[in-house]
Amino acid sequence: MPGRLSLMRAGLLRSVFDDRTTFANLLTGVTRDGVANRTMIADPRSRFKSISGELRVTRSFIEGRRLHVIHLSARGRDLRQQYSGSAVIDYGPTRIGEQAGRA
Repeated sequence: MPGRLSLMRAGLLRSVFDDRTTFANLLTGVTRDGVANRTMIADPRSRFKSISGELRVTRSFIEGRRLHVIHLSARGRDLRQQYSGSAVIDYGPTRIGEQAGRA
């Protein structure tokens, strides 16, 4: 039929975040003489993977002096996560600048 136009577009994206392990070294309750409570938090491996996709169909047609455009869009995502608990180690009072466990 004259005056009709169709267009189809698609996209696919894969995303991966793989954090092997992370550590947080916290110093709390710091005093003026440089003593603080040291706590170490060790986080195990975290892994996030996702695949996202989109499909869009556009249909245009002319009716007299008017142009009609219709869009149909569909999106989807598959998300997989792997993570577990953290380990907290309390070293107690520590002098800043020295090895853990010494005050």
